[in-house]
Amino acid sequence: SDLLSVYPIADQHVGLMAWAREAGENYDLKIGAKRLRQSMARLVSQSPPSQQAVILNLGDWQHSDDSKNMTPGSGNLLDVDGRYFKVLQTGVQLMMDVIDMALQKHKNVLVRNLPGNHDPHAAIALTVALGAFYHNNPRVKIDVDPSDFFYHRFGETLIGATHGHKLKPDRMAMSMAVRQRENWGATKYHYFYFGHIHHE
Repeated sequence: SDLLSVYPIADQHVGLMAWAREAGENYDLKIGAKRLRQSMARLVSQSPPSQQAVILNLGDWQHSDDSKNMTPGSGNLLDVDGRYFKVLQTGVQLMMDVIDMALQKHKNVLVRNLPGNHDPHAAIALTVALGAFYHNNPRVKIDVDPSDFFYHRFGETLIGATHGHKLKPDRMAMSMAVRQRENWGATKYHYFYFGHIHHE
């Protein structure tokens, strides 16, 4: 069918560790991976079959960018569940599982990993790993654009996305109209996805 299915995933923070007595609930590598697999399975089962699906990793897929367990920009210390190799490996496998679930319902899958403030370099590693794994799969396209922004036109709809640490939502419309002038003018519907939301 001529439908587009979009699966935005924001702030997965693979490897984040939290203690219930301090943070309100427990969270670790296994809990996070299990929740996403269950959520993705539910979403795919509820989605109509389509020619094209887009998996949009909106950034901060990994909780830590490297083994220092600090945010790269501000140097905030992070509580991380396990060694960096284990966390990175879990993140790559988790995204592969998400892609494989989407392939059960959709003919083609486009994957874009946007960098976040927690994982600017780990996002690149994730993209390179996925690109190598799905290299010979004609149904999967790994978008290797290194930009902080994603744009995709589908008929009369233009979709945009970014993590959110470099662009606030109130500037989204003008930014999209300027960066995607031709597509903006040629489409009726415009959607923009953000991650980096730390409160309701």
